Amino acid sequence: SNLTDVGDDREAGLSSPGMLSHLKYVDIVEVDGCDAELKLLSFLLKHAMVLAKVALSFRFTCCLPDIERQVEQFKKKLRAVPTASSSIELVFN
Repeated sequence: SNLTDVGDDREAGLSSPGMLSHLKYVDIVEVDGCDAELKLLSFLLKHAMVLAKVALSFRFTCCLPDIERQVEQFKKKLRAVPTASSSIELVFN
């Protein structure tokens, strides 16, 4: 896998969790499942206390076995991230 472990939040260039105090919904289209996306989403999940829903639409959804495996690994890692919100829904399209 080319997905690395999510490192220190400061690596993502986001150092002010207070800015996320009102974030309720995130909708991202054409997700590739890359490390940068995983870091950003992990930061949001860890710090957005009222986040209710994260919807992700992947750029590649079928046809290439390697891409499908990468997307599944991305989903698995994202589901394993601890969340600040107790009632978050992850939706994968």
